[in-house]
Amino acid sequence: MRVKPELSLAFAMHAGPGTYALLLGSGVSRAAGVPTGWEVTLDLVRKLAAAEGQDTDDPETWYRERFDQAPNYSEVVNALAPTRDERRALLQGYFEPNEHEREEGKKVPTDAHRAVARLCAEGHVRVILTTNFDRLLERALEAENVSPVVIDTPDAVEGAPPLQHSGCTVVKIHGDYLDTRIKNTPEELKEYDPRVNTLLERIFDEYGLVICGWSGTYDTALVDALKRVGSRRYMAYWVSRGEPSEGERSLTSFIRGTSIEAAGADEFFTDLLEKVEALDTFGGDDPLSAPVAVATAKRYLDDPTRDVRLRELVSSIGRETREKLFGESRFPMSWRPPATDRSAESAGFASEMKRRILSYERSCEAAVGLMAAGGYYAAERKIPAFRELLELSASPPRVDGSYLEMWGRLELYPAVLLLYAGGVPATATENWPFLRALLRDSESTDIYGPSPLILKVYPRAVSRQKEMVNAALHDDTRYYEPIAEWLYKTLREPLREYLALDFMYESAFHRFEVLLSLVHVDVEKDVHPDKPHRRDWAPLGRFAVVHKMGYGDPSAYSQMKAEYDEQGRNWAPIESGLLKQPVSTSGTTKSVDTVGHNFDVIDAMIGKMGYF
Repeated sequence: MRVKPELSLAFAMHAGPGTYALLLGSGVSRAAGVPTGWEVTLDLVRKLAAAEGQDTDDPETWYRERFDQAPNYSEVVNALAPTRDERRALLQGYFEPNEHEREEGKKVPTDAHRAVARLCAEGHVRVILTTNFDRLLERALEAENVSPVVIDTPDAVEGAPPLQHSGCTVVKIHGDYLDTRIKNTPEELKEYDPRVNTLLERIFDEYGLVICGWSGTYDTALVDALKRVGSRRYMAYWVSRGEPSEGERSLTSFIRGTSIEAAGADEFFTDLLEKVEALDTFGGDDPLSAPVAVATAKRYLDDPTRDVRLRELVSSIGRETREKLFGESRFPMSWRPPATDRSAESAGFASEMKRRILSYERSCEAAVGLMAAGGYYAAERKIPAFRELLELSASPPRVDGSYLEMWGRLELYPAVLLLYAGGVPATATENWPFLRALLRDSESTDIYGPSPLILKVYPRAVSRQKEMVNAALHDDTRYYEPIAEWLYKTLREPLREYLALDFMYESAFHRFEVLLSLVHVDVEKDVHPDKPHRRDWAPLGRFAVVHKMGYGDPSAYSQMKAEYDEQGRNWAPIESGLLKQPVSTSGTTKSVDTVGHNFDVIDAMIGKMGYF
C-alpha cells in the first residue's frame, strides 16, 4: 500500500508535536499581494527617477547609469529614509494594507498563514524559517494568541532563548522589511553571518522540514546550509506548486526528501491542518494510523515468522476500536430528539442515526482495513486474531438504566461493518478458513451469555425501521435492504485495492451475503433443533433484491444455487466445512439437514418479501 506523502506528513506531525520546522518562501505571501524585496527596490528606484524628472520603464538600468552600480535595497532605502520612523513611513504602503486593500483581502494573512498559525497554536509546529520580509505570519500568530520569538538579525540569534524553551520561534533569515540589512540581491544571498549559519544547521539537523513557497534559485547560502547537513533525524518534504522544477527535484533528492505537488500554499496548509486536526478528533490516541496499521499488518501476513507480532497488532487495534465504540464517551442509549410533533421527532431520530453510524465508521477505519487485508491474505494459522477483532466489536457492554431498543440495535453496526469488510474479500479469494472463522466460529456475548455471532450480526439486526434508515442514509430513497445497500456503498473504496473492478466487487459482495444467509440457517438448526420457526428464517441482503428484481443474468444467488445442485457435497463451501454436508434423501422431499433445505428457506424468504 502506498501512502500519500502529505498523509504521512500529517501523521508524523501529529505523532511528534514540534518535531517539524517550516521553511516558507515568497510563494506563501504572494497570494496576499505583498511584493518581494527586489520588487520594492525597483519601485523605489522608479519613484526616485520620477523625482528627478525622468520616467523610466527600466529602473535597474537607469539606476546603474545614474549611480554607476546595481540598485541595492539597503542603499536605496537608507538614502531615501535615513531614520527608522522615516523608513516605516516609506515602506509601510508596500507591506501593510490600507483600508481599501484590507477590504479586498490584500496584504493581510492568507489561508496559508492562518493555517500555519493554527498549527503553531495547537503545538504541532514550533519553529518557522522564512525568507520573507513581511509581517503576515506574525499577524496570523497574534490572531491565534501566539507570541513568537522573532529572530531577524544575527544579533537576535545570540539573544534568543533556546528553541526548545520557546513556544514558537520565527526565524526571518533575510531580515525584516524595516531593517535595511535585509538580504535581497544574489550577491547578498551568497553568504550568511556565521551565527545564522550555526542556527540553520542546528534546525536542519534536529528537525524535520516542510519547504513551501521557496524555489532555492537565488538563495545560495540557504541552499548550502541545507546541503551541509549530513544525515536527517526526520523526513524533509518539499511542496511545489504543480510539478517541481529541475532545481527543486535535484535539491530534494540531495537532502533525501520527498516531493509534494499542490495547487498552492493556501490549499496545502489548509489541507494539512484539516488532516492533523482530524487525527486529533478521531485518531488522537492511535499509536498506529489506519494506513500504517494496514501496511504493517500486510508485512506480518506475508512473513511466517511474524504470527505473534500480527496478533499483537490486531489485538491492539481491536481494543482501541472497542474503547472508541463503547467507552465512557459512548452515545447515550436513552437519547430522544427534543421534538413536539411526530414528523420532527422522526427527522431527529434519523439525523442522530446517521451521526452515530458515521462516527462508528470513523472509529472502525483501522479495523476495517485490517479485516479486509486479513480476508484477502490471511493463512489459516493467522486467522484467530481477526476473529477476535470481530468479536470485540460484536459484544457491546451492558447498559445500566433505561435505553431505547433502536440504539441498542445500532450498536451492532460496527460488527456488521467488520463482518462484511473481512467476508467480501475472503469470498473473492475463496479463503474458506477465514469465512468459517467469521461465520461459524465467532461468538457474540450479551446479558444472556455467549452465542454464535451470526445469529445476531447481520444487516437487518441493526435496524428494523426501513423508512428511518432510508431517511437517515439514503435521502429518503426507497431501498428494500437499506443497511445492506449502505454497506455496499461504504465498503467500495476500502476494498477497491483488492477488488478493482466494480463487477468483481459486486459479485463478491453478493456471494458473501448468500453464504451468510446459508450459514445462518445451518447454525440455527444446530442451536435450535426443536424450534422449526427458527430454522425456517434467514437474513437477506442486497443479493436478494438484485435476484428478485432480475438485475444481472444470472444473479449471484442463482449461480451459487446452480453450483450446489451440480456439485453437491463437492461444492467448496461444503468441502471446507463452512456448510454441513447434505445427507442422502429418498424421493423428492429434501431433508431439513441438507444445504438444499437452506436454499429452500432463502427462496421462501425472498418470495415473501415485497421487492417490487
